[in-house]
Amino acid sequence: VLEVLHSGNWASGSGKGNVKKFENSFQKYTNSNDCVAVNSGTAALNVALSLLDLKNKHVILPSMSFVSTANAVILNGG
Repeated sequence: VLEVLHSGNWASGSGKGNVKKFENSFQKYTNSNDCVAVNSGTAALNVALSLLDLKNKHVILPSMSFVSTANAVILNGG
C-alpha cells in the first residue's frame, strides 16, 4: 500500500502497474473473485451500483447525503 501511495500512480491508466499489484494483493487478502481500486467514494458508488440492475427501479436514498449518491443511482438507470 505504501509503495502505491508514495509512487503517485493511483490510477490504473498510469501504466506503472502499482495499482494492479495492489488490486491483486487485496483480492487475495479478501479471498474475493474480483477487486477494483477506485480514486473516490463517488467512483466506488458508481462501480457498486453498476453491478445492480437498477433500470427503472425506485431507489430510496437518505435526505441528507452528498449529491454523488443520487447521481450514481441516476447514472445507473435508477
